[in-house]
Amino acid sequence: TTYTVDASPPSPSTYDSTIFCDATATAFTITLPAESEGRKLKFIRKDDSTNAVTIQAASGDYLNGTVDGNVSLHHSSSAYRKGLSIVLVCEGTDTTEGWWGLVRDN
Repeated sequence: TTYTVDASPPSPSTYDSTIFCDATATAFTITLPAESEGRKLKFIRKDDSTNAVTIQAASGDYLNGTVDGNVSLHHSSSAYRKGLSIVLVCEGTDTTEGWWGLVRDN
C-alpha cells in the first residue's frame, strides 16, 4: 500500500502536517510531495507491529542527501516502535538540498 502526502499544506501551522502512521494491519509506504523549500512534515508511528512504515521521496527528489531516498519508522524492538517519529524539513529544491530528517524514538 502506498499513500501520498498532499502537495498543498494547510495554513497556519507549526508543521504543514502531522501524520499519524498505524501499520497494525499492513506495511505501507508514504510518498512525500515534491520538494518545496521551508515545508515541514511530522510523522508519528502509533503501533508496535512488525509491519514496516516507509517514507519515500518523490521520484527524482532527495531525502537525507540521497536521490529517491527513504527512511523507515521501524525499530528492532517492539518496545521502541510505538512513538517513533521523524520531522522532515525541506531545505530547497536543487540537488544539494531536498528533505532532511532524523528518526527519533519515544
